[in-house]
Amino acid sequence: MNSLEQLSKTKLAILDDKFIEYQSVDRDISRRKFELTYPWTPSVEHVGGRSAGITKPQERLYEMFDSDIRLTYLYRLKAECERAIERFDDEQLEIYQLRYTTDNYHGWDEVGDLLHYGHTTIYRKRYALLNILAKESGLI
Repeated sequence: MNSLEQLSKTKLAILDDKFIEYQSVDRDISRRKFELTYPWTPSVEHVGGRSAGITKPQERLYEMFDSDIRLTYLYRLKAECERAIERFDDEQLEIYQLRYTTDNYHGWDEVGDLLHYGHTTIYRKRYALLNILAKESGLI
């Protein structure tokens, strides 16, 4: 069975969303690390005595980063998308850049128009492009 046939409309939408989310993944990782490093806590009025906390805050921070589910997800998303992009040929890379990395939002039909592809052709190329990410993500 052809692996392209295994991608349902739902999976294609999920993969499309992954590439969209990938565009801000570095900012999201930085934001999450900041949130973990500097959590909001209510001010404490009692300020006497020594702290009974961990004496090596860097180790505690690394443990927190390693165990954070959101941060783990973002790193996994980044790695999967980067591996997929590395596997693109020149044509797929051009399609990817038009669809995901431009300031203007281009739908698939608009990308096809810009590259002079018909509707059927651009959607076939879309399936091939998202199929690469599906393999890197373990969806197929």
